[in-house]
Amino acid sequence: MLYRKVMNIDKSSDSSKIAAYFLGMHFDYEVSLIDSAKYYYEFLSENFPSSSQAENAIKRLEVLNAE
Repeated sequence: MLYRKVMNIDKSSDSSKIAAYFLGMHFDYEVSLIDSAKYYYEFLSENFPSSSQAENAIKRLEVLNAE
């Protein structure tokens, strides 16, 4: 819930970038809600395309979309 609050405050901050990455990972690997994971991975790829988090998110999206 804390990560969601961070993103609600300011979606353009470095903190929201980190929060989105951890939320994507949480939904992807811990609770297996793939649509939610994709949402956060896509958010990263669109809003922080040159970040290391986005690079990882894009790679993971490729795998998820291929399944």
